[in-house]
Amino acid sequence: MGKKRYELRVLPLFEEDMSEIADYIPYRLQNPIAADALVDAVEKAIYERLPNAESFEPYISSREHRYPYYRIQVKNFTVFYVVIDNVMEVRRILYSRRDWKNQISAMRRGSVRGPPSAISFPAAARPQRRRRG
Repeated sequence: MGKKRYELRVLPLFEEDMSEIADYIPYRLQNPIAADALVDAVEKAIYERLPNAESFEPYISSREHRYPYYRIQVKNFTVFYVVIDNVMEVRRILYSRRDWKNQISAMRRGSVRGPPSAISFPAAARPQRRRRG
């Protein structure tokens, strides 16, 4: 029997989360190198998980979901995704120390609706460096 192959889909809400993080770190924390490293680490973690998307324990919550959520820990952040047929759909990235349980509830209420985007989060999330001059 062949191994199941998964396609990757990234929701616009994930891209928004990633862009906010990638803007916050270099401009508010004054650490563009850390922002680049985080974007690279998130991309790497997602692609490493892709071949085995359902091989990990689903996130257990107090509410039932149509599709179980899975988590990927990347530094101080948690990436949330679901598997729909052969698609690993990346939905959110949240700071691990935030009250993300309430944010997950918001996802269930439909705030992630809308067409999924193409796989473009690394370029979209990569912070633009300001030129000094």
